[in-house]
Amino acid sequence: MEQESGITAEAIELYLVNHPEFFVGRDRLIKRLTVPHASGSAISLLERQNGLLRTQAERLQHRLSDLIDNARVNDRMFQHLQKTVLDAVSCRSTAQLGQVLQTNLSDYFNVDAMRFYFEGEPEADQGVMADAATLAELVVLSEKLERARVYCGSLPEQELQALFGDEVRVSSVAVARSTAHGKQVTLCLGSVDPDYYRNSMDTLFLNYLADIAARLQVSMAGADDRDDQQ
Repeated sequence: MEQESGITAEAIELYLVNHPEFFVGRDRLIKRLTVPHASGSAISLLERQNGLLRTQAERLQHRLSDLIDNARVNDRMFQHLQKTVLDAVSCRSTAQLGQVLQTNLSDYFNVDAMRFYFEGEPEADQGVMADAATLAELVVLSEKLERARVYCGSLPEQELQALFGDEVRVSSVAVARSTAHGKQVTLCLGSVDPDYYRNSMDTLFLNYLADIAARLQVSMAGADDRDDQQ
């Protein structure tokens, strides 16, 4: 039939798309039009249209609910991050800063273990402070961080053991580096969940936290120098 008339279904569809008013005043034609239904019976064009609109409305409602849920999560994370930063700026030493970060990250961000190293800082025996020798052993980690400021994912068992010890069975890590006034800070977070830190996750929060720690370290080092001079 299409070949005989020279009219194709695609041409009819294109015409109706460009002329949505075509059915205005053609009520008799509309009444005769039916659309096959999945149940096998035929439904009217209006019923089909209502069904499509209902499905679209439900899909949009689900998307809106997801956006609202994400907004609530982001708001809660912002409040936790705000408290962490406010607690951090009150610290007077890198050791105290390490304890504050460890406590807040554990309480609010599901971090099972944390280590960090401040370049130029004397080696400390605090649990959260990593020494230069420890980080120097992490050859694989260093290579990964040369390509990006943040690395999220897994590390060989030897590197995990060197960094976190036997305190927690860490299976995935998130590591960030930041530099302020020539001094480098390395922040390492660990999780017992092997899929918790992935290379596809958003690293904005971790970058921000590393930047804050680097600037605070410079500020605290400057305060120590002024105290020594006095």
